[in-house]
Amino acid sequence: EFQRIGDKKRKKVCNINIKYLGDAHGKQELIPQDGIPTVQVGDLGVGFSPLNLPSNFWFIRGNHDNPHIAKELEEYLGDFGYFGEVFFVSGAMSCDKSSRFEGVNWWREEELPWSKWNSVVESYNGANVIVSHDCPTSIAESIFGIYDKSNTRDGLQVLLESNPPKLWIFGHHHKIVMVEVGQTTFICLAEGEMFDDSKLTK
Repeated sequence: EFQRIGDKKRKKVCNINIKYLGDAHGKQELIPQDGIPTVQVGDLGVGFSPLNLPSNFWFIRGNHDNPHIAKELEEYLGDFGYFGEVFFVSGAMSCDKSSRFEGVNWWREEELPWSKWNSVVESYNGANVIVSHDCPTSIAESIFGIYDKSNTRDGLQVLLESNPPKLWIFGHHHKIVMVEVGQTTFICLAEGEMFDDSKLTK
């Protein structure tokens, strides 16, 4: 059976315990090969080096993933949508894009365009868990002291304010953070860090 989740059609997923993997940046040794259901939270390193992806492994895009190659991979969840009961959103802004080369290690499409966020918001009907590469604006400002303008962070903020999840998992910042804000526990995964959602959602 197939279902459409956001912008991609895939096999229907039953409720399963999922482990989450932080940024990998093309490091094969950080990618688990044990077949345990795993979602990688972006900056897998797609397009930078060849990767051997195991079964039961999926990922969203970060700012350091080639969006054109990612969209051709079965393991790519899509730009946004539901994966079981998890809502996901791909993309983020590169703070170092001025030192990168477009089409080589930086892509203009690294963030979803603001015009696409209407579809993201309309498709979001609440979730126990949200997975994204970056975090909402309020978290970026209060936890990381980041005030740069970002479509991704502003769009994620809209989701947070419309219907906050119980758990929000993200990467991008390469720091280990767990903080409760309002109704939501935010978890930032460091590079290569694994997290089992059953620890907090059961």
